[in-house]
Amino acid sequence: MTMAGTVRAEAIFGNLELDLREARFGPGVTELHVRSVFGSIEITVPADLTVEVHGSGIFGNFEGSTRTIADRDAPTLRIVGSSVFASIVIKTVPPLRVQRLAEQLRAHRLLPP
Repeated sequence: MTMAGTVRAEAIFGNLELDLREARFGPGVTELHVRSVFGSIEITVPADLTVEVHGSGIFGNFEGSTRTIADRDAPTLRIVGSSVFASIVIKTVPPLRVQRLAEQLRAHRLLPP
């Protein structure tokens, strides 16, 4: 999946999980506008991506932190949004390819479990 420009995601009386570890981002800034009302949105982003988080929760929460990586030419994901009686959580995890490599190394007992 390629993400560029502005993308919107909403959860109204429901839940939404966005796993962006395998997404490709165009150069510059990609904006993800999120809104949750009486629901939840969980966004998983890879650790090798610059992320800006701007949001608020009203009778709910908006959790995530802005993180900049060293590569100035790396794409940036700007997450902007709000939650009302709801939850929006942005999680940072290693890129999927790194997790798969670690699993393979553990399977061959080259890494501890």
